[in-house]
Amino acid sequence: MDKIIKIITMNFKKFLATAKYIVIISFMAILQSFVFYESVGFNKVHSEAGERYPALQYEWSNWATTSCYRGIRYRVKRDSYPGKWYIEFKNIYQAELTMSVEIVDGYAAERFSISSGDSRKRSYWLNDKNANNIEFYINKVKFNDRSWGGTYADCDH
Repeated sequence: MDKIIKIITMNFKKFLATAKYIVIISFMAILQSFVFYESVGFNKVHSEAGERYPALQYEWSNWATTSCYRGIRYRVKRDSYPGKWYIEFKNIYQAELTMSVEIVDGYAAERFSISSGDSRKRSYWLNDKNANNIEFYINKVKFNDRSWGGTYADCDH
């Protein structure tokens, strides 16, 4: 009888472990279906002379447009402190913009609003202190709405 109980207990523990992973995977799939991520990579910045920028880029890059939202402009600058970067976002929509920004391989995930016609500078830290680029996601975009939940804006670009 003890042997049967031991077998049932071992199989039940395996079942619970498997069920836990199924629940986690299902939850992640549900989250991904509700949140649209826009990847905006900034890989090559060139100086005025057309050469790849040196280890320290003290000037802002040219303004660029995201691939998803035509009214969100951004530019980047590398700080003299290793791993620190700046991104300036500009809202050219005719409405207040609220969005979340997540840094790939870095220390930031935040949500903020920008009034129509305004810009906002933010600093971010990368894990790779010698990185020559910064990649980030813009997601959970809303117009004239600062709430976290609900419906988010679709791409318009």
